[in-house]
Amino acid sequence: MKYKNRNLEVVRVISSKSISNITQIRRDNNGVIWLCGDSGLGYLNDEDQVVILNYTGFNSSLEGMIQDYEGNYWFASSRFGVMRLCKNAFSNVYENAGLSEVVVNAAAEYQGKLYCGTDQGLDVIDPVTYETVENELTKRIGDTRVRCLKKDSKNRFWICCYGGEGLLCLEPDGTVRVYSEKENHTAGDRFRCLLELKDGTMAAG
Repeated sequence: MKYKNRNLEVVRVISSKSISNITQIRRDNNGVIWLCGDSGLGYLNDEDQVVILNYTGFNSSLEGMIQDYEGNYWFASSRFGVMRLCKNAFSNVYENAGLSEVVVNAAAEYQGKLYCGTDQGLDVIDPVTYETVENELTKRIGDTRVRCLKKDSKNRFWICCYGGEGLLCLEPDGTVRVYSEKENHTAGDRFRCLLELKDGTMAAG
């Protein structure tokens, strides 16, 4: 709104989406406008659209926000108390990729992708776009537990499966080699760990 000829005129209307009964509109040190309301909080992006922030256990009765000298954000709620938001050096890869939380036993980078060995199989994620990738390995492993991931000196990628396929080796050209009791009579199909020795031999536990 703007004040003109002793009257307030509506210049533009921006939808606050699910934020109702706005209690405070505040601009932070970076020029970003924040909204606090009875049903949550949010901010205006570069396209003047409201982005809703939803923090479980702190998502209603927001009374106000302030930013301190370190750039941290402090929010006050008449129901939940005080919450502080601060910059974090870490990011949740699974959350950014839209994946459900799982137990990750091992993680390794190979050919520009992040490979995560979990109790429910192998997840491959692009660390830039956070898009998930399906390939021959993820399909072969299925929901078998993956215990260890290792890239060797010959740029081969090894996957220790606890059951299922056993020990897998991904060659740089995409070829997958299987080492298991069924394929070549190794000592079982449950592998937990892997180590490359000085002479290039792979020791698998």
